[in-house]
Amino acid sequence: MKKLFALMLTICLSSQAFALNWQMVGARHMAMGGAGVATANGTLAQYYNPALLAVNDIYNKHNEISFNFGLQAETSKALLDATKKLMDMSDQYKKVQYYMSSTGANTHAGALKTVFEGMGDINDIFKNDLGVLTNADAGLGFKFGNFAVSARSLGSMSALPVIDRQNLILKSSSSGFNFSSVTTSPAGYGTEAAALSSAISSANIGNDLKTLISASTNNPTSLANIIINSMVDAGSQQSEIQAAVSEMVANMPAVANLINGISSSGGLYSDNQTRVMADMAVFSEAALGYGFNLVHGISLGANVKVIEGTTAQTGIFILSDDMGVGDVIKEAWNNKKFSTNWGVDLGAAVNFSELFQADVFFNPQVGITARNINSPKFKRPKAPTGWTLPWNQEDYKLKPQIRAGAAINPFTKRLTLTADIDLNENETVLQNYKSRQLSAGLEVLTIDDYYFKLPLRFGVNKNLAQSDAPMYFTAGFATVTPVFTFELAAAIGDGTEKVDNKDIPNAAALSMNFAWFF
Repeated sequence: MKKLFALMLTICLSSQAFALNWQMVGARHMAMGGAGVATANGTLAQYYNPALLAVNDIYNKHNEISFNFGLQAETSKALLDATKKLMDMSDQYKKVQYYMSSTGANTHAGALKTVFEGMGDINDIFKNDLGVLTNADAGLGFKFGNFAVSARSLGSMSALPVIDRQNLILKSSSSGFNFSSVTTSPAGYGTEAAALSSAISSANIGNDLKTLISASTNNPTSLANIIINSMVDAGSQQSEIQAAVSEMVANMPAVANLINGISSSGGLYSDNQTRVMADMAVFSEAALGYGFNLVHGISLGANVKVIEGTTAQTGIFILSDDMGVGDVIKEAWNNKKFSTNWGVDLGAAVNFSELFQADVFFNPQVGITARNINSPKFKRPKAPTGWTLPWNQEDYKLKPQIRAGAAINPFTKRLTLTADIDLNENETVLQNYKSRQLSAGLEVLTIDDYYFKLPLRFGVNKNLAQSDAPMYFTAGFATVTPVFTFELAAAIGDGTEKVDNKDIPNAAALSMNFAWFF
């Protein structure tokens, strides 16, 4: 549990600044599903659409100072539970390493039970392509007329398991478990032998299991007898053998998938290097934005920013590492890399009622924005000295993000419906996990008084690029006065994942804003 906590805390603490995917920045926009290209206000217009810096409404005052903070996390599948199981096994894994340390090592029932349990959990991660993605943002901004100056951080981190399918052998010519050569039925264990033989046969694992334990036969009955005789010879108690056989039978299909086509030249399971790779980036930007009205009802805008990037990586060996929170953070920080670049964002917005100087039906507004059109790059850290495992050394490249949005006020201007869509697929720091979001939401002014306004907001957000991505349901509110506004929003995924047999949301997010008008 200690290492699981270390992993998750590292994710949260390290995700202070950047994302390749579009983030739900700002409480108002998170509450409406992340939509903002046609409705963003104040300094947050720099992020969603700088053209909106030229627009004034009840939220977008002439001058303001604002602060915002947000955090978002999602898991693509049940990574947390599978990773926790492996981490919880680390003590037993050390016993496996001890048993396999030299030729003639005892094949104790407890060690074999641990091996098959661990292989089952490794396969759960392997077959599901599991991963965790977190985003965070924080910003302080000043708006003076149509100009805005801000210091903003956008952050992202992924935790992705890297499965070692090479080091799975249980016995080699020089080391590993001491498996018996006796293929006859073990006395007093006929029921267990029959169950194990049936599981081996059903999983069609004879040839691979023969390689795994360096046996001379692939016959399921003979293999079952060899394994049980080995546990008896090691002095295992009957209850221990029964528990081990039960675990082997339960995990045989998973083990079959994991060791399919295994080579006898592979390494020992005691050297298995299955791990979680944490890849993170911290990008802080100082930005100057400006919006202007090209003609009445059409506005254009630009945002120029200097970006300082901090990237970091670390690998957590979840079977054998005994790393505390401080160790994980220190290791990642020791592998950081600083670099600086610049970026440009452009935007355009149209309000059709203002354009035609008439009350157009539903008061439609549209916008389009492009972030990082110059594709700034940032360096990654080099692999630590002596590191022999895969290490991502490609530059972080902030490819252009293009998004369009629309908003209407049906029936009354106290009701706003809005939606955004990414026009291109965006990469994320989670390998092979793309993002193309559809965001939609509504805002209703339940109280609309000059001295106090109370808007309520609801929305949804769906990543169209990933069929297994969670859908977010979002909600929030604000208190708006002539002097200040306070906004709060939260989001939750449409499903749950099990951790310690407890259901937790597969995604969650929180955001808050405070702005002072003057």
